Amino acid sequence: MAPTPALPATDTATAESEAAPFPVVGVGASAGGLEALTAQRDGQAAVVTPMPDPTQSERVAQVQEDLATTRASLQSAIKELEVHNEELQAANEEAVSRNEELHHRIRTVTDLSNDLTNLLSSIQIPIVMLGFDLRIRRFTPSATKLFSLLPGDVGRPLADITSRLDVPDLGQLITSVINTLAVVERDVQDLDGQWYGLSIRPYRTQENKIDGAVLVLTNVDAIKRSEILVAAARDYTQAIVENIRHPIVVLDCALRVVSANPSFYATFDVTPIEIEKQHLFDLCSKQWNIPQLRLLLSEILPKNDVVVDQEFVIECPKLGSRIVLLNARRIEQTAQGDGGYILLAIEDVTDRRRAEMAVSDREARMNAILEAAVDAIITIDDQAIILSVNPATFRLFGYTPGELIGQNVKLLMPPPYRDEHDGYLARYAKTGIKRIIGIGREAQGQRKDGSIFPMELTISEVFVGHRWFTGIIRDISRRKELEREVLESAAEEERRIGRELHDGVGQELTGLGLLAESLVRQLGESLGTTPPLAVKLVTGLQRVHEQIRTLCRELVLAELDAEGLRAALADLSARTFEQSGVTCTFDCPVPVQVPNTTAAKHLYRIAQEALSNALRHGKPRQIRVELHSTPHGVRLSVADDGAGMVHGINGAEEMKGLGISTMRYRASLIGGSLHIGPADGGGVLITCIVPREDDNGETE
Repeated sequence: MAPTPALPATDTATAESEAAPFPVVGVGASAGGLEALTAQRDGQAAVVTPMPDPTQSERVAQVQEDLATTRASLQSAIKELEVHNEELQAANEEAVSRNEELHHRIRTVTDLSNDLTNLLSSIQIPIVMLGFDLRIRRFTPSATKLFSLLPGDVGRPLADITSRLDVPDLGQLITSVINTLAVVERDVQDLDGQWYGLSIRPYRTQENKIDGAVLVLTNVDAIKRSEILVAAARDYTQAIVENIRHPIVVLDCALRVVSANPSFYATFDVTPIEIEKQHLFDLCSKQWNIPQLRLLLSEILPKNDVVVDQEFVIECPKLGSRIVLLNARRIEQTAQGDGGYILLAIEDVTDRRRAEMAVSDREARMNAILEAAVDAIITIDDQAIILSVNPATFRLFGYTPGELIGQNVKLLMPPPYRDEHDGYLARYAKTGIKRIIGIGREAQGQRKDGSIFPMELTISEVFVGHRWFTGIIRDISRRKELEREVLESAAEEERRIGRELHDGVGQELTGLGLLAESLVRQLGESLGTTPPLAVKLVTGLQRVHEQIRTLCRELVLAELDAEGLRAALADLSARTFEQSGVTCTFDCPVPVQVPNTTAAKHLYRIAQEALSNALRHGKPRQIRVELHSTPHGVRLSVADDGAGMVHGINGAEEMKGLGISTMRYRASLIGGSLHIGPADGGGVLITCIVPREDDNGETE
């Protein structure tokens, strides 16, 4: 406030005039009297002319008296005015000072308000200040997303705001903090699953009064998820350790037991109370007090951090002497300054070592057997790759170990076995049906020099982590020669019997038939009728004669040559139809070159036996006989649409019958292979493949 200005200075006469209760001129004062007064006021010597009028004199005196009184009052008023002016000026100066102080305080409050506003705006932490009535006072911009706040929401109750926090009892928590002054801190989530650290604190004034609450939210999502992962990893690790079958014990830096897994307690028959905080070398009657273990834990482990598969022998009171493998790992000092730990894993390998010794002993005996075995023994994997062979294999096939190991086993087979072998394995892997595994069969082998020999093959299957096959091969060349000689002798005997039946019994039956017919005519003429018994006799003789003729024809078939096989099979098919009524067709569109006469004879017998088996077991409606040339030789097949093999191909009774055995035997004699399986559309398909001859007359 500006100071009140001092009044302007005036002369005494003016003040007296203004202070006079009445004007001087107005009382009839003469001009001379006024001039006298004026002169006197101005300090000039005035000559007062005596007035002759006494009344006028009294008035002048009265006026003068009043004037003096007025002058005195005026002087007093002037003094008071000056005092008041001084007081007013002091008050004005005090007001100005107070005004300046007020302006300073306003600027300070404004600066504080700006600082607070900028501070709240720059803080990237959601903060909400609430009044005692839970109305919003202030909030940071980061709080707008979590509480859906707008600038105009200041003053609104928090309960009216839609919060994204999953805290149903938020209002109760705030009220509790205001009433109890106890700070509430907890981890909460928003609707998106983000984790926040919620802190609710009382709002205190400068007078230390509680006037609301402050909500502070800190984003702890990464920390919380890390804690969850750490906890899950800890639980996962603990579960693994507890479920590991091998004993595990954790030691501190002083080699005292911190903890162990259940397997340790069970293996060494101890409890946690008995071993925890105990020195390792004092456990279980000091069975761990082994010099080698002391060296391991005191010298080796501190230098290497990890020790793997150190073998020790310990004496257990209940188990006796045990062989164990120790694996140790040093864990560095943790943040808590605990000095670090030692993780000790123990594996009892006593049974394994004994098993290894047994296996080693068994392998030694097996190797001795393999070395001394006369038969070739070959082991292959499921891809037909040779894994091992015995010395007899090298002698039989003429290869060296380096030429066989790692090669496909079909290297030892001639066509068509070589071309079909991989298909056999693939079919077995797909269907699981065993055709020759565990059964044995006769086949052919091919030596390094290309020569082919008959062999007897037995295959077994072994699972040792994966599938292996072991084949035992025996050279049956000498046996086949003897069998061929026996067969030729039998064929010669067949020819002899056939000739004798034809020349002897056949002729005799022909004569008896003629006599019987003559006797029937004579009886008919003498009796007038033919006796039925005589007719039966003639019919029976004719039937036996026909059977003898058929038998002779079959026996004399031993003279069949290679060129006549086609015609013989066509005749066999026609006679089968005539005798059984079952449709039997023969298919051989072009002439087929059969390796030799012996092969032709056995192929005919195989077809004959196959037709007989089909009619006897399958009850078919149709049978197909086919003879074709192949790139490697001749293929004979007999297929029917009958009931098929009742018991399946694998282990079928027909496979073990005399007929099947005879057919296999005949196929092997001529270097061929016999395959029996299901025919298209049902029934059985029998196929015999005979390789062609090379220039030297040997089959390929």
